[in-house]
Formats: sequence, structure tokens, C-alpha cells
Amino acid sequence: MSGIATFQPLEKPFRSFEQKSELLQLLYHEKGTVIQEEYQGTFEQSYFLAFNSENLNTSRIYFSSGDIFFSLNLSTGFQKVKHVCGPDLYQAEVRSFPEVLICKWHVEGPRKQYTLTTVLTKKRPVK
Repeated sequence: MSGIATFQPLEKPFRSFEQKSELLQLLYHEKGTVIQEEYQGTFEQSYFLAFNSENLNTSRIYFSSGDIFFSLNLSTGFQKVKHVCGPDLYQAEVRSFPEVLICKWHVEGPRKQYTLTTVLTKKRPVK
């Protein structure tokens, strides 16, 4: 699996929050190619990230529908995340470093059983 992920500030909030501290919002978009044995396909997904403006180490990640995916606190450099989606259980270990974020997902359900590791690295501008 390989691809690219981008983070872009939103010109206007994708939703209004009861918590006024969640005013810093970004659009996260990923797309790429999956190659697994004989299967080859593409993937594309977008999420909204709402950061706590009082503590930028904490955020909530939302699906484009506005439903919450999970909350994230990067202040310790490690967090376990759990998300239930119908009969499927998504569990992740998230590790953060100054310029790298690693998410290792374990997915189990009636028709799903896999592990997926996502490594996001900060791309330096070309001078």
C-alpha cells in the first residue's frame, strides 16, 4: 500500500461545535494504491480533524458525515484507540514523534480480519 496524505486548513468549519475550544479544523485526505497478492486497487478517504485550540496535542477525528471516528491525545507519544463500526472492531496503537505519526490498526469482524500500519511522515519543502 502506498499513497499520499494531505492536511489543509478549512476556510469555514465543517460543523459547529458546542465546545468553543475546537475551532482549529483541518481536512485530512488520503489516496493511493493497494497491492495484496493478486489484488490491486485504489483507496481514497477524507476525515476532518478538530484540534483543541487550548492544547494542540488533542484532537477529534470525524468522518465526512460528521460522526466521530476517534479522539486523539498525542501529548504522551502513545495512545490506544478503539472504534466500533457495526459488527467490526477497529483498534489502533498510535505513536507520535516530532515528524512521524504511526498508526497500527487491527481490524476484526465477520468479514474483516487484517492489520494495517500507516506511517505519516512530514514532507519537507523542496528548496
